Amino acid sequence: MKCTLLALLGLIGQILAFPAEKEVVFVAANPLKSARNFETIELSWKELSMRLPGLRPDRFSLMDLNTGKQLATQILDADEDGRPDQLLFQTDFGKDDPLKTFRLVTTTTPSARVSGRLYGRFVPERKDDFAWENDRIAFRMYGPALEAEMISSGVDVWAKRVPYPIIDKWYAAGDGSYHRDSGEGLDFYSVGPSRGCGGSGVWDGRSLHVSRNFNSYRCIASGPIRLVFELRYDPWTIAGDTISEVKRISLDAGHHFNRIESLYQSTRSLPIHFAAGVAKHADWQAAVAFHRQHGWLSQWESRDDHGALGCAVILDPNALIDFYEQDINHLAIGKAKPGQAVRYYAGAGWNRSGYFNDRKEWEAYVDRYAQAVQTPVQITYLTSASLRQKPKAESWARIVARSIMKTYADPADMDVYGKGWTYTNGFFLHGLYRLQQKEPNQEYLRYIQKWLDHYIDQDGRLISAEYKMEEYKLDDVEAGKIALLMYQKTGDARYRRACEQLIEQLQKQPRTIEGGYWHKLVYPWQMWLDGVYMADAFLLQYAAAVQQPQWADEAIRQIELITAHTLDRKSGLYYHGWDERKNPVWADPVTGASPCFWGRALGWFAMALVDGLDALDALHPQRERLLRILKDLSAAVVKFQDPETGLWYQVVDRGDHSANWHETSCSAMFSYALARSVHQGYLPKKYLKNAEKAFQGLCDHHVYFDEQGLFYLTGTVKVGTLNFASSQGDFNYYVSTDRRINDFKGVAAFLFAALELNR
Repeated sequence: MKCTLLALLGLIGQILAFPAEKEVVFVAANPLKSARNFETIELSWKELSMRLPGLRPDRFSLMDLNTGKQLATQILDADEDGRPDQLLFQTDFGKDDPLKTFRLVTTTTPSARVSGRLYGRFVPERKDDFAWENDRIAFRMYGPALEAEMISSGVDVWAKRVPYPIIDKWYAAGDGSYHRDSGEGLDFYSVGPSRGCGGSGVWDGRSLHVSRNFNSYRCIASGPIRLVFELRYDPWTIAGDTISEVKRISLDAGHHFNRIESLYQSTRSLPIHFAAGVAKHADWQAAVAFHRQHGWLSQWESRDDHGALGCAVILDPNALIDFYEQDINHLAIGKAKPGQAVRYYAGAGWNRSGYFNDRKEWEAYVDRYAQAVQTPVQITYLTSASLRQKPKAESWARIVARSIMKTYADPADMDVYGKGWTYTNGFFLHGLYRLQQKEPNQEYLRYIQKWLDHYIDQDGRLISAEYKMEEYKLDDVEAGKIALLMYQKTGDARYRRACEQLIEQLQKQPRTIEGGYWHKLVYPWQMWLDGVYMADAFLLQYAAAVQQPQWADEAIRQIELITAHTLDRKSGLYYHGWDERKNPVWADPVTGASPCFWGRALGWFAMALVDGLDALDALHPQRERLLRILKDLSAAVVKFQDPETGLWYQVVDRGDHSANWHETSCSAMFSYALARSVHQGYLPKKYLKNAEKAFQGLCDHHVYFDEQGLFYLTGTVKVGTLNFASSQGDFNYYVSTDRRINDFKGVAAFLFAALELNR
């Protein structure tokens, strides 16, 4: 009875630990600074089931919220007890995209089956081989029927040029066929009694003791993400101690390395050292490399007739003892414990496969792979804000500030998507400054000042490594707003001199024939709507702060020019950009305008108008002109607000298109601009309802918290560019652009909106 009661209490505790969600949203974080392609994510099925009651192995869907695409998955029953153990899927991490966000939901229809890039089987027709492959490489090991000719527990490599399966085709054609390259690759590797490419054995301090050929096999999983099988070996004796071995080998799609888990059992239960290695070939030209810190051994061997092949083994550096050279092997020696499987990785790459051209590229891949397996992706589960009680003592703005400052204790590390003197960091710190104005807190000021002092030297010059005037990027001007505010707050002349350096940039900024700022030097003759917030709002604020009204006149002139060329009079919206030379990639051949109304560009523009009016002298002759632009834009924008969610779409006027999606940075920007305009008397009070609905939509659909109570905002578009090389500026470009979580362009806009709506 007592046990039953304890079990019931434990079950209740599990239920209470996880709110009753209709979805599981989680973040996968890459702690490395390098890209990771075809990264396999392993999720506990037990934990997923507790978080999402009713989850079934054949009734779910997993979406990548960065791309909006459904992902291929695999259910793995690792212990073969008939119950799922893991959910597997793959994703890519770019060098500058360390966070990926995913949503798991239950479905009423069976999950779609995906054909795999993995294949493996027992091959009795060829003397009991076990062969396996993925889209990159193929391997085989030798079974009992071959022992009459050769005893070996080494690993053979088949080099492939093609992504499709070749094992059955090559075996059917016979040995003579696959030892020649007919365009798909070939078997030119020699194993013999060596370890081949990743075989292992027991190391006694002087000699390597290896098993015979495997005596039985067991297939556990066949993809589409991971192939898993086991090979068992007959016991053998070392100095009176009987050793048995079971190898579990896993190969993932898109990888060149097997994960090998060898379980050695000792009748004496003595500590065991093991060794994994690669074969030496006397007639090949070889170069060997070791990396103790990252735990890998690599050999690059070349033959004039078939090219070069790299083979490597990777051990946990904490288990690595030493490297050793034998007559036929290079070995990595590691620690093992009886009854506990040792895990290592072994793989190969061919210079004619299209993935590696030379030794340098192969070893770079080995090193990246070693760091990746030793630095696993971190999973953080999130809870929707709609299911969480907001702390009564805290405002939304304070929640955001606390989360960011806790995540980045040193502001120099701020912004997971890119540190430095950037408009994104300046944008967030501007919001933090506004919070400090509302709720005085010296911690906020110290945080801002520490960031500024990291990029501004003792003479008030922006650090040249961080800011390059000669690139003439309007984006770099935006961060000057926080320097200007801190100059006004502290009187520190260094901050004013930094702003003067940005003014110098704008004086020299390349321009159109009419005098409009190019958005960047690398985008000649182009004006972008984004630039109004980056540069013109700064000029208006600078003019007011230092009493130099000519800069206000210049800012208004720039706004007049961009509006003249980007306004669509039919909709009242503004196109993202304009090219004076009417480039053939995206510019309208008559007007020079880009094709689409991009949400964030319009959001920047709306914020710039509101903030600019706040800074502009009440008697300025052009004030009414700016006010009219703001009123007309606001009237146009609210027509395209989604009535159900209150949010705006990535391409603002195409909410009816199934490929379009709600974008959070523009939704937060519009929420702020409308709310502040009402509070400042620029717009009628009716617009406040639009602002509030948008903010509520963000909270209901895109705001999450982790188990520490840290804030997350999903659905912020990564970038919108009119760069010829990557964008045609059309609808398909904008809706195909990746989204991010906790991108400062969305988080800072949310902070601005929260402050204004809580005013």
